[in-house]
Amino acid sequence: MDSPPVWLWYRVYAVFMGLFHAGVALAIAALLVATAGQGIKGEDLVVAIVGGLFFLGALPFLAAPFLPRVSWAWHYHLVLIALGLMNLGCMPMSIPLLIFWLKPEAKQFFAKLD
Repeated sequence: MDSPPVWLWYRVYAVFMGLFHAGVALAIAALLVATAGQGIKGEDLVVAIVGGLFFLGALPFLAAPFLPRVSWAWHYHLVLIALGLMNLGCMPMSIPLLIFWLKPEAKQFFAKLD
């Protein structure tokens, strides 16, 4: 079966979100390195934890395009699309993606027949 058009757009979305999260984590790391000579403060620990969480948040998105085409992967991708709905800036990508992701063509592509 040929892949539905939503699969291409989903992969673009997943890579974008993964690179965005990784970029934020790298920016936070650069900020911490730049201010390292000023002594360690309590805020630095909070910022480091947030940076680590952004880095961990990048991993599911970057792994998504390489998952097999099975039923559980369709659900995994659905959760990642739903995560984008929690960010106002990502909603213009996530809402159309969600609409097309729920169509039968995407479900059949992942062998998830209702």
